[in-house]
Amino acid sequence: MKYSGRALGFSLGLFCVVSLASESLTEQRVMALANLALADRCARYVGCSYKATKHEKEWIVIGSYIIAYENHKPLYRPGGWSAVHISLDGKVDKIVSGY
Repeated sequence: MKYSGRALGFSLGLFCVVSLASESLTEQRVMALANLALADRCARYVGCSYKATKHEKEWIVIGSYIIAYENHKPLYRPGGWSAVHISLDGKVDKIVSGY
């Protein structure tokens, strides 16, 4: 599942509060947590897109930085990505950047 970080807009804050109150993490909740973790980095660009993968002990969310749109398709920053490692209990363990 992928979504753009700007697409959630003003509803993101409420969504994240709900996600932190829940015991189980779904893919959407993990991506919302990653969006919060990368908010300062994504603010420098047009937006971000996210892809989440669940592993045995953690979720890994890859955030790719969008620098522009051409013909309604995103253009990504070369080397512009970050991986957010989120534990199964919903804590951000680490953030690894591609640049």
